[in-house]
Amino acid sequence: MRSFFHFLFVLLSFFSCTKQDWQKDALKVDRVASQIVHELAQVESKDTLLERKEKLKNLFHQFIVCLCDADKSRRQQGYDKVFSLGLVFLQKMQEETQRVQEIQGCKEILESMQKEGLHHLDAYDRKLQRIDPFLGFEKKSMRVRR
Repeated sequence: MRSFFHFLFVLLSFFSCTKQDWQKDALKVDRVASQIVHELAQVESKDTLLERKEKLKNLFHQFIVCLCDADKSRRQQGYDKVFSLGLVFLQKMQEETQRVQEIQGCKEILESMQKEGLHHLDAYDRKLQRIDPFLGFEKKSMRVRR
């Protein structure tokens, strides 16, 4: 199974918008990331993680949905210039997730919480591969070079 953050950073690398559009979308993504950070910061054991399981599961899924929606909006509006990301809580979310994974018995629970979001992200990625001619061309040209 692929890592949640591997997918996250691949998807984020495709983000590019005008500053105004990105600010609205980034605020949504950042707001959900801050909620995840807040919940994970309170986890000190497997039991406290299990208490927050449903809320975190929903937040992880909501986070991915926000990322996909922002990327979809960007593509529909035809923006193709890279805009540096200003997500304040993304790094904190990654750090907290890694910290909780190191707690005995928590890694499997975290992976199960992220599964629904990963399925959504996989579906979005597969859809992009079918409909985005630039990505299709890029992947084909990479295969030819090898």
